[in-house]
Amino acid sequence: MTAHPSGLARVILRNAGSQAAGRMLMTLLRFGVALIVLKSGGVELFGQYALVLSLLAVAEWLVDFGQTDIAVRDLSVAPAQRGPTLAALAAIKLACVLVAVPALWLTAFLLDWSPALQQAMLAGAVAVPLYAAVLVYRVEFRTQMRMDRDAVAELLSTVVLLLSSWLVCRQGPNLPGLLLCYAAARGVYLLGCMAWARGAPRWQFAAGWQGRLGPLVKASLPLGLVGLVVCAYDALDVLALTAWADHDETGNFSAALRVVMLAVIVVQALAMAVFPVLARQWVADRAMFQRTMQATLDAALLVGGALCCTLAVAAPGIAQLLHPPGQAIAAALALLSWAILARVVATVIGPMVIIAGRQIHNIWLTLLVLFAKAAALYGLVPLAGASGAAGAYLISEVAVGLLPTIWLCQRVGGVRLSWSVPLRVLAAVVVVSGGARWLGLPGSLWDGAAAAGVFSLLCLAFGAVRREDFRRLRAALAQRRAPVAALPAVASE
Repeated sequence: MTAHPSGLARVILRNAGSQAAGRMLMTLLRFGVALIVLKSGGVELFGQYALVLSLLAVAEWLVDFGQTDIAVRDLSVAPAQRGPTLAALAAIKLACVLVAVPALWLTAFLLDWSPALQQAMLAGAVAVPLYAAVLVYRVEFRTQMRMDRDAVAELLSTVVLLLSSWLVCRQGPNLPGLLLCYAAARGVYLLGCMAWARGAPRWQFAAGWQGRLGPLVKASLPLGLVGLVVCAYDALDVLALTAWADHDETGNFSAALRVVMLAVIVVQALAMAVFPVLARQWVADRAMFQRTMQATLDAALLVGGALCCTLAVAAPGIAQLLHPPGQAIAAALALLSWAILARVVATVIGPMVIIAGRQIHNIWLTLLVLFAKAAALYGLVPLAGASGAAGAYLISEVAVGLLPTIWLCQRVGGVRLSWSVPLRVLAAVVVVSGGARWLGLPGSLWDGAAAAGVFSLLCLAFGAVRREDFRRLRAALAQRRAPVAALPAVASE
């Protein structure tokens, strides 16, 4: 029986809202964990902590490798195959764990890490099988349209991570203890999923489950490879700094990057809020789709420009709060703040690739950016440490990744966006940041707030603030609560 459109709208809004709010809260809580470790243990310990977490992120993707999304797709099409599909998925996860965990331990051994780092990797690797079990529950929640339960369980585990990390640091921070906190949080995540699901997933190791193994693995391979490239891209900075600099520089860069990512979630919230409307308009009204996309891009860049000016000018004051005196963090943060504008553009127009069903193009673009980043890190990190890594990040994100992303998204989306407002925003950012440097401002938090105010006035003067953009964006956000109308099917391309 088909759900009533208004009921379906409520379900979609509940799940989308829980995911968006949960992601933002978890980002804030994880930033709190980073701040606790940085203030208690210093940049060297924080650099080691960031290194282990980067490798754990790669391992956790290896146990996922896109199979979760494929299983959700298959169960949505053939719900009668729930038992065999979940059994095959559990078997694949077990095999992935048996590969990923020894690979982590072997990496720590081959890189000749210190005993503390090796112990931390041993402790952190406990999280991998726990996360693999969570993924099976995640399939259940998604197919039942109860992603809010998954979000609540993960949010609870992040609260446990924050509190346990604080307790460990009060006793004298130690790296293995901090990674045990991470593993314990994953355990809480699993227990939360079990509580919501009221027991084990309904898998059936009976006749037919072996036949689901091959199709699951084959179908998930493209998604897995794309995700693996993205994980490698995210971990590359920390690995390069560890290899060619030291843990202090790793900590300086990681601290600065976390501040920038905290700023980016503001724009991500806007993009996630508008995404369902854009997906609907893509099918129903392409002209309206382009106007909504343009309004979202212009508004998001105004927000991103204000954040960029604030971080670029207030970098010394922010670094002083993180870890005095913080000159290295401030230098990296001042450079990385410029990446916010590139991230804003990619975050807003990137969904066009997904809406148009052309996800395969992402892997080529990601590989291009990955190789550019590796080359830039090789040349800059040995010379300038954390600032060199920040420069490499800018080269890959802006000089290499931004223009191809703009071209690809407009091509697959069949739209031609106007870049008049974005260029005016960029001009305002250049004037504000250049003026602050010319005046020799000390870079306090008050200076950052003043920079955001001056930026806003310049945008008004340059004509970057357009009333019609805000009217369109307000109308698009209002459409999120409208009933989901029946839309014509989109032919796969």
